[in-house]
Amino acid sequence: MSSRRLATAAALALALTIAMPAMTQEQKNAPAQPSALSESEVAALDESLAAVAAAGLEIDSLNSRVAASQRLVKDLLERRLDRARMDRFEASLAFAAAVADAADAGSDVSAYRPRARSMLGPLLEQIRSVLEHLSSRAVFSTAEQPAVERAALDARVAATAAELDRIYELLIRGLELSRRFELDITAEEKWLVERIAERAETTSIYLELTLEEVDLLSAQANLLPENKDVAASLAVAEGRVNAIAAALESTVAMMGALELDSTRYG
Repeated sequence: MSSRRLATAAALALALTIAMPAMTQEQKNAPAQPSALSESEVAALDESLAAVAAAGLEIDSLNSRVAASQRLVKDLLERRLDRARMDRFEASLAFAAAVADAADAGSDVSAYRPRARSMLGPLLEQIRSVLEHLSSRAVFSTAEQPAVERAALDARVAATAAELDRIYELLIRGLELSRRFELDITAEEKWLVERIAERAETTSIYLELTLEEVDLLSAQANLLPENKDVAASLAVAEGRVNAIAAALESTVAMMGALELDSTRYG
């Protein structure tokens, strides 16, 4: 073998020696390929997806019944319909969360990821719509009403507040999940931050006004200890204070989840 051929072979061998470790290092740094979902994981995701479909069927059934009903029955069915919609929101978010968790664990969720993403976009708008509807149903009592009527209205407001808490929490969860699916939620997040801040301010003012009412009624009760109407009104007002304080506490917790300053309500 000529000296030129020997030099060429040596150079080639040296190049291969240098290149091979580099290729091996690149392979080491390459992201791991997602693993196939196990049968149990597929079954769990399919079951979660079926729950969303079942909730949708319940909503369709209630929609038909609402359309054919009147007055008190219609009001009752509309309340059931709102709860059914929230159940579907819960099921949809549970499915999306399961897909995201499986992806984070390194599983191949390509068969489910598009469905989860397509759910989340319209879902946030649907949650907002139900929230607006629930808010419009709250009817507050007035000082002119008898204590019994005020107590009944306060109970309905408290029930509505609990439903609103649930749907605000669903919306917060939906925003968190949307980030995991790299969806643009800028507008939705801005709306929610403004809405939560407004709710905290309104609830705080309502609490102050009700505390003033309790002070006034307490003074009247001291002057008129035998007056049953005053005693009943005081009991109702004190119950309202507890309900409003609870609503403010839950709102402050939501502000914390959104990293909003809530020190003025502490």
